[in-house]
Amino acid sequence: MHRMGGFAKTMLVGAIVLAAGEIPGCAHRTRQPEVALVAFEFEGQKYRLRSIYWAGEGESFNELIGPGFVARDQNQDGVIDAVVLGECSLAEAQRIYEHVISTLASQNRVRRVEPGNFVYQYEAEGLRYQIKTVEVVGKGYVNEFRVTRAELLAAPELTVALDAGADGQLDEVIKGSLPLSEAQRMYAASVERGVREKRLVRADSLVLVRK
Repeated sequence: MHRMGGFAKTMLVGAIVLAAGEIPGCAHRTRQPEVALVAFEFEGQKYRLRSIYWAGEGESFNELIGPGFVARDQNQDGVIDAVVLGECSLAEAQRIYEHVISTLASQNRVRRVEPGNFVYQYEAEGLRYQIKTVEVVGKGYVNEFRVTRAELLAAPELTVALDAGADGQLDEVIKGSLPLSEAQRMYAASVERGVREKRLVRADSLVLVRK
């Protein structure tokens, strides 16, 4: 990464939020979101990372803006949920996103918040499985599926995959080397377990985590 700049003092990323500076000229008479913007280069391409955070009520998200695409981390948890404009693979967007977040974190420009999500999680055979339902504006529901090692509280994800339509079928593994078919097997088993435990619900062809 080269030449990182922007008006934000820090970036917020939901569980990671770019700790935001204010937009010049914003009035203080009404409640305003925290907004941060960072411009950076990665592998010869120019990108921007924008973070919008509302304390309490309001839509909070991070956006990765690149050449010909906009990708969104709808719940600011460090995972790209959808490409909302243009074309870019989710895996590539995630790779770029993780790189800039890691760089900003090393500069103490990232602060963490607790995202309001619908989450189902359990442990089995030394692994922790998590399904998180996120609503992406204009895209509908997305399920994030994560697998980590259970014995480590802050373990990096072994696998992150997305069910872009929340229909029970994974569309892409965006982190890790697990084949999509194997990730789907784990995801399907997790969904069935969640339904049995009444933590997930099937409705209108959707699989969603209960509140």
